[in-house]
Amino acid sequence: MLLNRRFARTKALQNLYAFYVAKRANQDYAKKQLRELLTPHVFETVLPSPAQLSQEQEQAQALLSKVLSNPLAKTEALIAASSQHRVQAAVQESLNSYKQAMAKDEEHLRQGFREAIREIDQASARVVQLLVAWAHVAQQRADKPRLRQAANPTPTLGLHQNATLQWLQTDPAWAQHVRTHAASWTKDQHLVESWYHQLIKKDPQVTRLLTEAPEQLLTYLVDNIIWKQTPIQDFFEEHYSGWFAHQHIVKKMLRNTLRAKAQYGAKDSKLYCQSVAAEARSYQEFYASLVEEALTRDAHIEVAIAQHARNWSIDRLVLIDKIIMKLAVCEMLYAEDVPTKVTINEYIELSKLYSTPKSSQFVNGLLDAVARQCNPANKS
Repeated sequence: MLLNRRFARTKALQNLYAFYVAKRANQDYAKKQLRELLTPHVFETVLPSPAQLSQEQEQAQALLSKVLSNPLAKTEALIAASSQHRVQAAVQESLNSYKQAMAKDEEHLRQGFREAIREIDQASARVVQLLVAWAHVAQQRADKPRLRQAANPTPTLGLHQNATLQWLQTDPAWAQHVRTHAASWTKDQHLVESWYHQLIKKDPQVTRLLTEAPEQLLTYLVDNIIWKQTPIQDFFEEHYSGWFAHQHIVKKMLRNTLRAKAQYGAKDSKLYCQSVAAEARSYQEFYASLVEEALTRDAHIEVAIAQHARNWSIDRLVLIDKIIMKLAVCEMLYAEDVPTKVTINEYIELSKLYSTPKSSQFVNGLLDAVARQCNPANKS
């Protein structure tokens, strides 16, 4: 198994964190836009007095802040309560823009798990295709005419002579897989050649394996070149936003492929055209339920957390801790097939990975308190 529920929890945590950061940015932009909407244009026939303008700005900002901080309140009623028509119109327009931005961010959040799976599959295909691209560079070098000394006419072995890479260069199924996942290195050919000359040609271990243990060559290139050389890792980190979190899955996929190849010696396209999409379906559902509950019950969950956050207001909590606790409460209340103790332990581990050193104790204590109060009858 390449995936598990912890992976889904981690994706929910990461994507919700990005969502709440974007939410804060959207709110700040809405407030800025509101100031601009109430700022009179120089060509207006009737300009408000400075005192009137200051009053409108103050009233509008207070109204918008009240609307944004009370998601359960009736927005229309709050806006209608304002006696200033200009204030009502400006707040409504600013709020509409805010809602549009949030709708886009919510869609990105809901698609976050699928995007992670797409990225894992693409990165896996691109790593294998990098090996193929290096073999192509080696072939081009071998095809160039060279002046050879008569005393040593025998050419040395090259990467292009690896049987697996030779086969992948001509296999139609692999070519389709590369197109499907946009895994070609054509646009980055200069990097392929640079890495080949600097990292492959200058590595004596590659030369030794080509001659003495060609069956170990691809594993060596993956483990000791692609995964250990900084320029290559920097490239993947730059092009794949989740590379830090996903690379262990990509590496496991490749190791499984190379292990199967070494064991069976088969040139089977299915070995190389792997995808985690089929395995991900059940975890996608788990992710979707967590995210949906966190969105639809956000205000209610904040209230539940605030009741047990002794000496801490909900606003003073570290954002990542707040999200960890929200997800944990969602899972405790609404994931009927997960025991409460398992849920608490999982989110304590996430707090150790992603939050401050003392967060795990705080998260543990608060979730224990919430669990004792909720005590769902169908969970143990």
